[in-house]
Amino acid sequence: MVRVPDRSWEDLRQLHREREDLLADRTHHRNRLSSKLVAQGVRLPIGKGFVARLKAGLIREWERLQGVQAQLRALERELGVLIESTGRTQAVRSLMMLTGVGWVGAWVLVMELFGWRELANRRQLASLAGLVPTPYSSGHLARDQGISKAGNRQV
Repeated sequence: MVRVPDRSWEDLRQLHREREDLLADRTHHRNRLSSKLVAQGVRLPIGKGFVARLKAGLIREWERLQGVQAQLRALERELGVLIESTGRTQAVRSLMMLTGVGWVGAWVLVMELFGWRELANRRQLASLAGLVPTPYSSGHLARDQGISKAGNRQV
């Protein structure tokens, strides 16, 4: 049976998904900045206007990186306030007591798995997370191929 979250839960789930996008953008800009620095010594032809072009490109990329980092800090502050102010604080704190689970991982698990769903048994939880076997059956041969990757991507 498909259970659809209400609008407020869906809005809360978008925050950590946006955070993942910003982290990917930050990595992208850092890699581009690094590649510009590596490329300037060997691969770019040194000629008229070389320093000005390089400097302008580095400054633009640095400004993009700073913008993404500012957005990421603002979003993480907003998530921190939400964790403290919502009724889900106890669930997040309980998960954070586990070794290796930080506030981001705990928030994602509460929002994606335990928040609005009612899981009746461990099989439903495993299925939602994609931790189910992938069967292969052909004629008299039947075996499991490993763990399925069909679960929730964020989990």
